[in-house]
Amino acid sequence: MSGQSDAAALHLKLDRVLAELAGIRAWQNDHEEALSALTAGLDLLRQGQDDTRATVAELVDAADQDGVEGGELAVVLLRINSRLDQMVADGTRMVTVLNTLPRAMSDAAIDGVRLALGEGLDLPSPPAAGSPAP
Repeated sequence: MSGQSDAAALHLKLDRVLAELAGIRAWQNDHEEALSALTAGLDLLRQGQDDTRATVAELVDAADQDGVEGGELAVVLLRINSRLDQMVADGTRMVTVLNTLPRAMSDAAIDGVRLALGEGLDLPSPPAAGSPAP
C-alpha cells in the first residue's frame, strides 16, 4: 500500500507544480504584454527626444548665425542636448533590461520546478579567496 500512497503523493505534488506553472505562465504572459507596451512607449519617448535634440541643434545653429556664439543661450542649449543624450542612453539601457526579464522569469520558474521535485539547483561555486569575481 505504501507504493500506492507514494505514487498518489507524487501525483498530487506534480499536479500542484503544474498548476503553479500554469499560474506563472499566465503571470508571465501578462508581464510580457506590459513589457511590450512599455517598450513601445519608451520608443515613442526616444523619438520625441530625437525630435527635441534636432530642434535644439537648430536653435544652436540659429544662435551661432545671430552672433551669439559662446553666449549663455548656446551653453544652455548644449546642456539641454547633453541631458537629452543621457535620457536616450538611459532609455536604451532600460529597454535592454526589460527585454531580459521574460528569460529571467522562465529560468526562475524552471528552478522552482526543480526545487519542488527535489532535484536542487545547479548553482555556481563561489570564487576562491583571492581570485577575481566573474
